[in-house]
Amino acid sequence: MVRVMNWNIEQLSINKLAVPGMLTAIAEIIVTARADIVLLLEVRLTQVESAMRQLSGALNGRDPGPTHMNWTGYFLSRQTGGEYYAALVRNLDYIRPVVVSTGPDGSRLHPLCDLRENTFAVWPTANWAATAYPVAAARPSIPLCDVFATPRFDRPAKRRRTAFAGKPLAEGGFATGRGYRLPALAMFWVRTAVPGGHLLPFVICHYAAVRGHGQRNTLAQAQVAQLPHLHIAQLFNSNPAGPGTSGYLDVLDDARNHRAVRVQELCFTGDFNIDFLHNSAAGDHLARVNRAAIAALTPTAERGGSAAPPAAPGVAGPVPPVPYAPPQPPAREIGTIGNQVLRAAVTEQGTIQREYPLPVPPPPPPYASAAFDNFFYGGTCLVSAAQHPHDAGEVINVPVRITQAHPAPPGQINLAATAGYYVIQLHKKNADNAPGLRLGAPPLTDNERLIGARLISDHLPVVLEFNCP
Repeated sequence: MVRVMNWNIEQLSINKLAVPGMLTAIAEIIVTARADIVLLLEVRLTQVESAMRQLSGALNGRDPGPTHMNWTGYFLSRQTGGEYYAALVRNLDYIRPVVVSTGPDGSRLHPLCDLRENTFAVWPTANWAATAYPVAAARPSIPLCDVFATPRFDRPAKRRRTAFAGKPLAEGGFATGRGYRLPALAMFWVRTAVPGGHLLPFVICHYAAVRGHGQRNTLAQAQVAQLPHLHIAQLFNSNPAGPGTSGYLDVLDDARNHRAVRVQELCFTGDFNIDFLHNSAAGDHLARVNRAAIAALTPTAERGGSAAPPAAPGVAGPVPPVPYAPPQPPAREIGTIGNQVLRAAVTEQGTIQREYPLPVPPPPPPYASAAFDNFFYGGTCLVSAAQHPHDAGEVINVPVRITQAHPAPPGQINLAATAGYYVIQLHKKNADNAPGLRLGAPPLTDNERLIGARLISDHLPVVLEFNCP
């Protein structure tokens, strides 16, 4: 069983981790969620290696494992705009990243488009008899990706390759308030009882934001609608609505021989900045345009539940000779690429926390309003991890984990020092309005729990489970 966490951690930086109690709180949330892979958004650029080392060390201190090296495997994406995506792996002797070996490197100027141009490798080695520890300081990067499609024109001579919407400023996106970021392709090889292991690909997304939940997010809608144009989606199922086929990646085995690995899983995750809880063909204008964008990934609408099985990959296509050699067929025309029929993991729960103060009467914890963060998944291995009766994704309820006890019991977090810092040093994040976080009496109010959770992040983590063979 592999548990994967998606978390927009709200501007993770060396300064944020220096806030008293912050590092301990983040580590406690991740460890008690029993995550095996953590995919982080909004990792800032400045001193990022130091920030990741500190987070890795805190996680290992809380959950060292039998080798006392858990969580020392962390990986950053190529820079996209003003931030990185990041991935942390609990145990590299069970799960290892699959990284670019040859071909385009996945940087902002050379994102992955046609995945047949690349050879991939399991890092540090596909030989599971060899331990991955200690982790080498020079870690590979998670590559960025762009669409693999050709626009349809009436005059074929004018056809050209299209590109991901937005994407200004050195081609990678600009994070400050606009969010035209390229997605990243994070792939992992899972050691299983079945010889050869199993490939899990995740497309990590962080899209354009607008102020206010009621505004139409034109850019994010355009970006989400383009996600079926990524080559990994086409390799998962070339025709999701009909009898499509699935394709293959070229992955080096433990002897460095080329091996054609079929794409049998697909998962889009991240912060889509489109509210899934306001997405219906029968709703108001905003709900209808949200539905039109999200329909590119899933037929599931708001509050539609995710009890149905995940979408199946296409039938196995002919196994190609690898390494791939040019010429290969060109990118498909946009008009021939169908929507995916992936399942939405969170269809009823919110993932972004409300602004202070809470309405009266307050909603139940985790005091969430909109569902911007999600998993859209298909394949052979995904199972429900949720305690929720209708959703497959487990939204981690951070507010209920806040305690006034010193020291905090396992699974709970004390934010007294964190709140005190924001009150004394910054007068930010409404910490002045949550005296119970610092003083320990009287019992915490709903608003204080909301404020406490938002000191860490305004987004809630979401966890999904994969049952690999």
